[in-house]
Amino acid sequence: MVTKLPEDIIKVINTAGMNKAKMRIEKTLVMGFLAGAFIAFGGLLAIMVGGGLPGIKMTNPGFQKLVFGGTFPVGLMLVVIAGSELFTGNTAISVPGVLSGRIKCFAWVKNMFLSYTGNLIGSLFGAFFL
Repeated sequence: MVTKLPEDIIKVINTAGMNKAKMRIEKTLVMGFLAGAFIAFGGLLAIMVGGGLPGIKMTNPGFQKLVFGGTFPVGLMLVVIAGSELFTGNTAISVPGVLSGRIKCFAWVKNMFLSYTGNLIGSLFGAFFL
């Protein structure tokens, strides 16, 4: 079994964070928008499927919650498959690069602001149109 040293993992994370910080403004906004819309879709799907079981909710509320919890991650799967920019993922990837000094503070703040704004706009779009 091949394993990587922690130093190698941090190098890979720093490289990924630098790539995110260098991303163009419009690309970051569009990818953030998609991530927000995907999460809104996953939430709506969970509400429709989990909430669409009124008879089961009365007799077995645990199963209804299991179905709800099993359908919400569809939105997260769409984010991962599409490679969208979810704010929480950007935070996890870029903070080690900022702490090591490889990512400039302005580039980090710009990326965080754009991904958060894109997520917000995408989720509001999903809430309005779905």
